[in-house]
Amino acid sequence: MQVQGARKYHQGNPCCTSSQILHKVGVPRTFFYGQEGEYSVLVTELLGPSLEYLLNLCGGTFSLKTVCLVAKQIIARLQSIHELSFIHRYIRPSSLLIADPRSAPQVPNQIYIVAFGFTRVYRSKRTGFHYPPRATDIVADDTMYASTNSHRQGDQSRRDDLEALGYVLAHFLRGDLPWDDTGTDTELGDAKENSLSTLYGGFPAQFGTYMAHARGMNFADSPNYDYLRGLFDEVLRESSEADDGVYDWMLLNDGKGWNIVSPSWVHSAASSRFMTLVAERRCSYSTRSRISRGFP
Repeated sequence: MQVQGARKYHQGNPCCTSSQILHKVGVPRTFFYGQEGEYSVLVTELLGPSLEYLLNLCGGTFSLKTVCLVAKQIIARLQSIHELSFIHRYIRPSSLLIADPRSAPQVPNQIYIVAFGFTRVYRSKRTGFHYPPRATDIVADDTMYASTNSHRQGDQSRRDDLEALGYVLAHFLRGDLPWDDTGTDTELGDAKENSLSTLYGGFPAQFGTYMAHARGMNFADSPNYDYLRGLFDEVLRESSEADDGVYDWMLLNDGKGWNIVSPSWVHSAASSRFMTLVAERRCSYSTRSRISRGFP
C-alpha cells in the first residue's frame, strides 16, 4: 500500500492509471484509492521487495546474467505500458519490485513496475496520434535516472523511459553511477550527456548499443522492443549463460533464496498487510466486498 501526504501527491492518479493496465503482466492490481484525512491512500496487491533492496542483499551489484534477465523483463513491461498509450517517467530500482513469493509462488521472480504518479498519456488512444512535445515538462524530484532530455526541460516520450532503464542497468552492473556526487541539475545533465563512452566500460558492447539506440530516437519514434531485448539475448549467448530464470537473489543463503533470513522484509510485509486491512475497514461496504473477492 502507498500512503502520501495530500499536498505532496504528484500529478496524475496512479490508481486510475494502473486500473487501465490491470490485466498486463507485471502491473499490480489496484483495490482501492481514496482520501483518508490529509492522506491519499492507494491499496494494491502485496508485492515482494524492490530491486534496490535485492541489490543491497547481493552486495551492491548484480551479475551480468541477472542484469540481462532483468533488462528483458522490464523492456517487456515498458512495451505493454507504451502500447496502452502511457509513458511511465519514473523508472528506477525502487519502482521495480518482484512478486511476493507467498502470494505468487508460481512467478516468484516476475518483475512489477509500480509508482505511476508521474505516468502520462503520450498519444490519442482513439486515433494513435502522438502528441507534440510541450515547451517544458515536470521532472521527478529524484533525477539520478532521468533522461538527458528531461534535464533540459524537454518533454518526455517512450525514448526517455528506455534511457532511464539504461541508467538503472548501469547501476546494477557497476554498483553506482558516475554522477553520484554531481551537484546541480545542469551538471547532472552534462555528466550524463558525456557518459556514454565510460558508463558501461568493461561490460559487453550491447549495453552501449542499447543506450545509443534510446538516445538516438526522435521524440515520436516507436521503439524496436524486439531488437532491444535481442541485444541482451546476444550478451547471454556470448557469455555462455542461459535464460533459465535463475537470478542472483535466488542463490543467497546457500541457494535457499533472499527471503530465508530477511527479517526486515518480513516486518515490512506484515505492516503492509495491517495497513491494507485498516484501509479496507474504512472503505464503503461495496468496496470492501470487491476487495475480499480480489477484484479491482
